[in-house]
Amino acid sequence: SGRTALVNDFAELIPDSDEETLNYKLEQISEAYECEVALLTVNSTDGYDITAFADDYYDYNGYSYDGALLLICPESGDGHISTSGYGITSITDAGIEVITDDISSDLSWGDYYSAFETFALYCDEFVDLALEGDPYGYDDMPKDPFPLFESIAISLIVGFVIALITVFIMKGKLKSVQFQKNASIYVKRGSMNVT
Repeated sequence: SGRTALVNDFAELIPDSDEETLNYKLEQISEAYECEVALLTVNSTDGYDITAFADDYYDYNGYSYDGALLLICPESGDGHISTSGYGITSITDAGIEVITDDISSDLSWGDYYSAFETFALYCDEFVDLALEGDPYGYDDMPKDPFPLFESIAISLIVGFVIALITVFIMKGKLKSVQFQKNASIYVKRGSMNVT
């Protein structure tokens, strides 16, 4: 029966014209690297685990051994990237994490075309890196920015708490005195002679 199209938008998340444009882009990437990049959207996985559903769809629909597939199921809010053959080598766990982080905001806003296009661009880049002998890994992931203001606030709060504890400990060591009506208690006996 041959391979199905690279874009199968069964959930109808993007217009047909965008689907054709995206399918063309995925064909270009797939042919350039001999590593197929596909996209699937469904309304339901019929009770199947989304990972198994994505893997089986890729395996049993005529795609080449080497490739990757992004599955989105908007009704359940689930998604999964399935990889096979050279797709596993080039689109690593670190790469999948980056793709997922990057497309999640577009998906949550319903900007499906941007999310799908971003997926395609990442796959293009990651397969290219792998063919150059340097697959994308966790060392390549962008570092989280240092939370300067949060760190300063936490430091101030911790410092204040430590200072309070220190003051209370010092205060506890002081002997309490009672108010005296006259100064005689403070004068050393025999040290003051008034004429």
